[in-house]
Amino acid sequence: MTSFITFLERTVPKNIASKQKSINPVPYIKKTKKKFGLTGVKMALEIMEGFNADLHKSPWGQIRNIYWVDIAQLKDLFKSESLETLCGKFIDQRYIDFLSHNFDSIGDINWRKFEGLTCEFFEKQGYYVEIGDGRDDDGIDARVWLKENDMSGPPTIIIQCKRHKAKIEKMVVKSLWADIQEYKAESGLIVTTSLLSPGAEKVCTARNYPITQANRETLERWINVMRSPYKGVFLAE
Repeated sequence: MTSFITFLERTVPKNIASKQKSINPVPYIKKTKKKFGLTGVKMALEIMEGFNADLHKSPWGQIRNIYWVDIAQLKDLFKSESLETLCGKFIDQRYIDFLSHNFDSIGDINWRKFEGLTCEFFEKQGYYVEIGDGRDDDGIDARVWLKENDMSGPPTIIIQCKRHKAKIEKMVVKSLWADIQEYKAESGLIVTTSLLSPGAEKVCTARNYPITQANRETLERWINVMRSPYKGVFLAE
């Protein structure tokens, strides 16, 4: 680890000066092998894999203060389908911070923003996420993979987002199961502001469907995980 830090301290300034966006790890690997042998090389590879995984996560995390360069209109959280943002990949971080203090508003946000919120959570956890097209996504709101290299193959999780007040009925579960089979996904997830109906839960259990739910309580935990630390409500009313 000490060698890796030293390598970064020497390499990063050179890359910045030459405007190189990637780091060649070969010198680090060669030096590690010479000093520690094959065991050291294996450890070095694990260090770099962990480092890359951290880089993939959204930078708007617990160790960074954000200096806003634009204005996020609060009304857009409820009325706009746009997912364009400078402060997140799928939804603006300021909307997450707002919801962390006003969670009762979760059921009123725009349906597309709800999909973006779901995708943002998985993205921040280090997964690789592809959001659906929106109105023409055939019921698949998001696909999730564990690794970037896996994105050309079947997804790990297929997600359906249901911003509903009523309970989710079994037809939604059956539809998601059909998508899991068609796309050879490992599992399915229904993200809802409500929860599965008893009939829907029974179908999952009786037929052993690899489908779980993220309900209202789960969403509240997700938002608390994603919110900026030590921040109050700073969006204009």
